[in-house]
Amino acid sequence: MLPIYKMGGVKATVHIQPNWFGDMNFYANQLGQFIVYGPPNVAGWPGHREWLNESRLTRRWNYCDLILTFLLSNNDIKEYLRELARTLSNNSNDPVTITAALTDFFLGQSLGTIYFNGAVDRFKAGIPEGYFTDGSWNLNWDEVPDQIVNLFKYLVRMPEYQLT
Repeated sequence: MLPIYKMGGVKATVHIQPNWFGDMNFYANQLGQFIVYGPPNVAGWPGHREWLNESRLTRRWNYCDLILTFLLSNNDIKEYLRELARTLSNNSNDPVTITAALTDFFLGQSLGTIYFNGAVDRFKAGIPEGYFTDGSWNLNWDEVPDQIVNLFKYLVRMPEYQLT
């Protein structure tokens, strides 16, 4: 079990499958980062573009998908994601505001218009547009954690995420 702390200090417990750490170690090795407390030198692993190539980038995306799938399998984490969106967006029911808040939080920067519009579309995916335009959609919907994970899957494929 791992403790996960929610916004405001509320604690949630996450149950990890025994093989999950082995899987994490496997994927880290595939990415060229060996989790054996043995970095290549005292500076650690090379950063920025040094470790990134087509093969490792695809593997990194797949690893992120694995982690995000794991997140959706735990109800405590789902509620954590919902609370995070509520806190960052001041409990907004505007998908643009929520997307901007989550994007700024996880990337530490704003996206260009085209990429931001894509992020909003990913966040809204699966929910008919009418629910957003008539104001009936809000962060209490059961689908919200899935929407946040959809947004994350979009963000982790962006250079702004991979190179920061």
